[in-house]
Formats: sequence, structure tokens, C-alpha cells
Amino acid sequence: MKKLLSILLAAALVCSLSAAALADFGSEAGSIAASGFVELDGALYVADSYAGAVWRVYGSSLKLVAGGSGSGCADGDAGDAVFSEPWALAPYRDGLLISDSGNGALRYLDLNAGKVYTALDGLELPTGLASDGVKVYVADTGADTIWTLDENGGAAKLITAGLSEPTGLCWQDGVLYIADTGSHRISLQGRQAQHRRRGCSLWRCGHRGRLPRRGRRRGAVCQPPGHSHLRGRQDLRRGHRQRRRPAD
Repeated sequence: MKKLLSILLAAALVCSLSAAALADFGSEAGSIAASGFVELDGALYVADSYAGAVWRVYGSSLKLVAGGSGSGCADGDAGDAVFSEPWALAPYRDGLLISDSGNGALRYLDLNAGKVYTALDGLELPTGLASDGVKVYVADTGADTIWTLDENGGAAKLITAGLSEPTGLCWQDGVLYIADTGSHRISLQGRQAQHRRRGCSLWRCGHRGRLPRRGRRRGAVCQPPGHSHLRGRQDLRRGHRQRRRPAD
């Protein structure tokens, strides 16, 4: 709980940065747009899509780690690196993987060496990132595709059909959760996904999950794969009475 609170406080600090806090980095008030952040070794790293930078927040201190000198694409020393709308961050090797959405690339920030490299380019609009501890999952929103990148730099397409503008990703307990933005639903991928669907409350028990968009839904009844029936409170009560009614 203390770790969670420290992360939330650090995030709040980034979102409420003053002109004085940013003055040392040549920024003006309101010129930081925190689009994604990740905790690593007790510090919070923040992707700043406005300034094209990566910041490090530890306690009450703020430090520019990479970029911040304009928009474009340049590798090399972290301080001289240039990004174009960095979106999300994920732990990767000895540093961070950055989805450089404006450049259609994945950039690797080696925190030990203080260098930035291009890990993968040729993407349309990379956004969300998630790590399972072995590889990183990448949402290419522009191509409706999910990629994986292993620790050796090997890239492969994981999902190429069935998604519409995927953005945010989260890996938890063997399941990859995908914000399938264009379809207004949460999709699941992974070996544990089928088990998770059987016990779901709002996930469709087929290939992907779907959240209700309107109405006063109070629960969901999981049907065989490919079907889901969302019920309101009256529907649930009616079903309960029907189950208790003696057979004719």
C-alpha cells in the first residue's frame, strides 16, 4: 500500500508541475503532457508527449532523463535524443522501451549507458505497452495490430485481425488485456484468458470481452463461447424465480 501511495503521489506531482519546477529544463508552465508512466527501481518514469521527453520522479525530485529538445527522431546520448510524441513506457532490458508514436517506432532507453536506440521502426501508430517480464507487448493503433518484442530485439506480430484501434495494454496473471478502442470493448489474450472468461462478470465469454454501453446492467450471465447475456436486476430476480418454480 505504501508503494502504491508513493507512485500515486509521484504521478500527482508530475500532473501539477509548476513553472518553477520546469524552469531549469527550459519549459513553460503547462508545457508537460504526461501520457504514460511506469515504476522502475522505486522511481516513477513519465513519458511527456508534449515536450518529447522522459522524466524521472523520485520523492519530490524531478529529473529530465531523455529528450526534451524538440520533435523529431535522433538516437545517441539520452540528453541529445529526440522523440515525437512518446506515448507509453515499459521496463525493457537495462532500461525502458518507449512507444514513439509520432515516429512510428519503438525506442530503447538504456539507463545504465545513458543512450537511446531505435528498437523497431516501420509501425503506423504505436501506443500502449505492457511487459510480462520476458517480452513487451505493443499496440500499433494505426494498423490494428499487437506486436511482441523479446529481450533480444526480435519482433513478431501477435494479433493481426479482430481489433479496431487497440491502445492501452495491461498484462496480469497470464492474461493480456487490450483496450479495443474502436470496438468499445476490452479484449483478452493469453493461456489464462479462457479460464478468466468463465468466471467473468462483464467479459463476453467468447474470443473477446465487451463492456455494456448503456442501460442499468447489474450483472452478466456467461453463456457458451461466443455468447453473453447481460441482465438487469429484474431479469436476475425473474430468472431466480423461474429456477425455483417446480416442474409441471
